Amino acid sequence: MDLKLICQPKFHFRFFNFSGEPKAIAPSIHDYEHIPIVTLEEAVEPLVIFIPQVQDMVKLVKEKCQQPKDNLSIDESGSIMLYTMEWLPKEDSFHYIFNRKLHLNDPNELIPWYFYLKLISTSLSKLPKLSRRIFYRGINLDLKNEYFLNRKLFWYEFLSCLSSINAFDKKEFGFVHTGIRTLFIIHSNHAKNISQHSFYKIEHEILLLPGQRFQIVSYKSRDELHVITLKEISYPDSIETSLSTVTRNENLKLFNLLFRKRIKYYENYYEINLRNQNLTDTHMNIITEQAIKNKKCIWLSLQNNQITSQGLCIIADGLKENDSLESLYLSQNFVTNVGVKYLTEILSNNYSNLTLLCLDHNGIKDEGAHYLADMLKENRTLTDLWLSYNDISDYGVQSLANVLRSDNETLMQLYLNGNKLISDYSSNFLVSMFESNRTLNTFWLQDCCLSQEGKIKMSSYSYDNSAMDQRRSNFTNLYVKNFGKDMNETKLCQLFGTYGTITSCKIQTDNNGQSKGFGFVNFERPEMAQHAMMNLNGYVLHDGKQLYVGRFQKKSERQNELLRIREENQHKQSNNLSLFVSNLDPLIDEQLLEVIFTKFGRVTKTHILRNGNQSKGVGFVCFNTIEEATKALNEMNGKWILSKPIYVKLSTNMNSEQSITPSPPTPSISSATITSPPTIRMPYFNTPMMFYLPTLMAPTQSNNYPLSIDPLNLQTQSTKEYSPPPSSMLTSSSTTNTKQ
Repeated sequence: MDLKLICQPKFHFRFFNFSGEPKAIAPSIHDYEHIPIVTLEEAVEPLVIFIPQVQDMVKLVKEKCQQPKDNLSIDESGSIMLYTMEWLPKEDSFHYIFNRKLHLNDPNELIPWYFYLKLISTSLSKLPKLSRRIFYRGINLDLKNEYFLNRKLFWYEFLSCLSSINAFDKKEFGFVHTGIRTLFIIHSNHAKNISQHSFYKIEHEILLLPGQRFQIVSYKSRDELHVITLKEISYPDSIETSLSTVTRNENLKLFNLLFRKRIKYYENYYEINLRNQNLTDTHMNIITEQAIKNKKCIWLSLQNNQITSQGLCIIADGLKENDSLESLYLSQNFVTNVGVKYLTEILSNNYSNLTLLCLDHNGIKDEGAHYLADMLKENRTLTDLWLSYNDISDYGVQSLANVLRSDNETLMQLYLNGNKLISDYSSNFLVSMFESNRTLNTFWLQDCCLSQEGKIKMSSYSYDNSAMDQRRSNFTNLYVKNFGKDMNETKLCQLFGTYGTITSCKIQTDNNGQSKGFGFVNFERPEMAQHAMMNLNGYVLHDGKQLYVGRFQKKSERQNELLRIREENQHKQSNNLSLFVSNLDPLIDEQLLEVIFTKFGRVTKTHILRNGNQSKGVGFVCFNTIEEATKALNEMNGKWILSKPIYVKLSTNMNSEQSITPSPPTPSISSATITSPPTIRMPYFNTPMMFYLPTLMAPTQSNNYPLSIDPLNLQTQSTKEYSPPPSSMLTSSSTTNTKQ
């Protein structure tokens, strides 16, 4: 690697380079709706043609950026650090080339830069807002002919500035004290302190964001020193134009190229997890082509995205040519009844071998339940159907129950929990179904609107239903693990043979014939397998190892159970992610409260306590992760919103009214004191640049699944009800930062 990095630069060129001013006002560059947040390496991939050394630059940045500040990820902090690097010659520096492209103000020229623009703009949006709004920039040129009093102008580049005028005394900033020079005093509301993320240790480094409009309010000249004062002014409406259709198409085309490359990584995988990717219908063609039509994937998760009925139609069409996919997870999308209709038409014709279909949190109503019921009459492969937290009522339950009573012999697990429109009226249909159905072994109905009497009736039936109990325990194959290499099949048969007749006994071995430490034992009858499992699970062998013995599950069954446990754990954790907010202005409702807090992460629920229609001035905000809640607590406690400061603290119970007396600001808590399971960072779409009004996606809810599978769990759980997707997006002008 031929390094031309300036480790200790004599001058920081980015503080005094000057590329001039655009002569014409072109369309804005802030259309980022279809651009995801990617890694820094992926963001610079299209830039190699402009900056051949950019990949070497990124390696140096990643080596230096191991413990980023301000809760930024390594990629986010690295995007800022990359901008600040000085290279020889200076014309090869990243910031120099980048700003030259911005200076052209040509959207077509910027297309390859969109991924980096999205990454750095999102990173900067997370940095704290500055209380000081006067910054300084020096240039060793005479610019009196370009900058005259009252002139209005645009800067399309990122501008490196200093927050202290005394910093110009240092030689490395290149602003000499003799000769022709111009000092800019800039009043701006759109600047960020990047000192903690600079490649060099510079105490007062400020980055002014691009696309700002200024007016020269003062011009002074003495000897060879010119002092120009600029004040930021708002855009006229005519300037706030979006990119042309051509640019949008090119933008989307570029995204699809990178997304296709990323999805191709999974080409030979049997399991593909694209959960929380904020995918939209436009991406379903690529996913269908790479994940479904290649006939290798057996487990596909598209949970918690932005897929509508149109996207599901594309997926359904792909299933016509697929006989390998077994599990499809589509929870927390917006497929609705229309999407269900498309999918059930394919499944009714048995084109697919799908065994598990998850449609939780999708706004499905009775019409959709009726489509699913008609499908179950014809389908012969589906064994698991998840319909939790939709809008299915007693009439939808009746459609499903009528089919399962006599017209379906394959479905084994049905989840209807969280459908708030299901009442006692459904109990008669369900009891009749249980009496006739001979395959269903798992049924969930908790967190619905059954009365206490209805719950008792259903619970009593479940305990008396011996047929269901028998199906639940109907297994003969056991999975055995944690034994040593000295264990062979003869010894294993002898150990288990005392509990019944064994039909097969197998120990898995490597290429050298050595035991891998696990195997399988199959009994003649289920009661024999149960007896062996109860007595030998935890059995201590002569070498001190403790056996694990459990019911053998197919890989898909095991994954489903683990997924449910993980979802339940996430739901339990979410109970600790609520913030109690007091001293709210009476004008603040749930929608505005979400807008205020959404810049810190995904808000899953907001609630304002009221006396009738009158706000009590207190409420709750629930976040998706503990890190998001902690950041919101630290930054919002004591912050002035509308007419008064708000006070924020952790909530112990979102359903109970905590003290409504405003408490004084409490010290910031460190995220290190709160532990949570590690999460894999996923790209987030539709994040606008932070210096424009944020567009907020509708909040999504976290699933609430049972921790263990029970035939009929009727416990009431407090959980987020499903809210149908809004007809339009919510635009707010009350915040300047955006969520990630």
